[in-house]
Amino acid sequence: MTQALFMALALMSTFQVAEIEPQHASNPIISGLMAPGFDFQGVKVPLPKPTLQDSMNAQEQRAALVEALGPEVPIEEFLRDSVMAPVMVKVRNVPYGEGAIRLVDLSFVVYGKLDEIDLGRAKQGAAAGGGGQGGSMAFEARTIGVQTLQANGIKPAGDQDLYSHLAFSVMEKIGVETSCRSFTSISPKSLIVALQSVPEFQADAKLANRWWPMEKQGDNLVPGESQNYPGLAGYAKVSQLDFQPGALLIEAHLAFAEPEKWFNGGAALRSKLGLIAQLQVRALRREISKQRKAERPEAEKGTE
Repeated sequence: MTQALFMALALMSTFQVAEIEPQHASNPIISGLMAPGFDFQGVKVPLPKPTLQDSMNAQEQRAALVEALGPEVPIEEFLRDSVMAPVMVKVRNVPYGEGAIRLVDLSFVVYGKLDEIDLGRAKQGAAAGGGGQGGSMAFEARTIGVQTLQANGIKPAGDQDLYSHLAFSVMEKIGVETSCRSFTSISPKSLIVALQSVPEFQADAKLANRWWPMEKQGDNLVPGESQNYPGLAGYAKVSQLDFQPGALLIEAHLAFAEPEKWFNGGAALRSKLGLIAQLQVRALRREISKQRKAERPEAEKGTE
């Protein structure tokens, strides 16, 4: 699940609705994820508000980030421009009828410019489909086409409103598929991508939210009988750090269901979430670093 969205969620004992910037208030997913929260078979799980708000000045941003990091991680270390800079990961659990909801909080810094994030390229990639692997998980994603959306009475709100079908392999023991809606909103100082599983395609065997056990037979993974999957939900926010030139804070929040039947309620998956997140973040930082190095010669040519 981490590849679908950089994970994160900390369930607050006393939850207050976050202040949403005007540009993000129009995001039809994000407000619902914060209150009342995504519904996991009757258990509603609200996601926490972002650490940073667009209205904060540089000093307020720094103070909020220092408070979020706590005494364990010095902010200077957290802000290092390095692939190996710290990644904050917190994992919590909330029970539901058939197992546990895994709640993950993830935050880290990358260096770049907010206005250089190429959403057009990202959308083209989503339309073409894609996949990846990290730790003990692999995934594939493909966009749900316009004809299928129309057949199900769905009319996207625009290019920023996407429907995709995600398929996961978890530790080569569990297969998961879920259809999600994602929505991107942009403000002058931040960007939010929110997503959640949707039930509209449950009658379609190829698009339904489902999971199944897998058994390895030789070099093949043989699927067992499929069952309904409660889903996942989350968001990621990229914020410009005014007090640290060139730095962007990425915080991601994800909740996903782990039925007890997956690993008999054990910690087989939960214990690996932190490592999977670390691997994904380092891979992202390497890719960004590679792009920055590739862009430098072009910029130098322009000054000749």
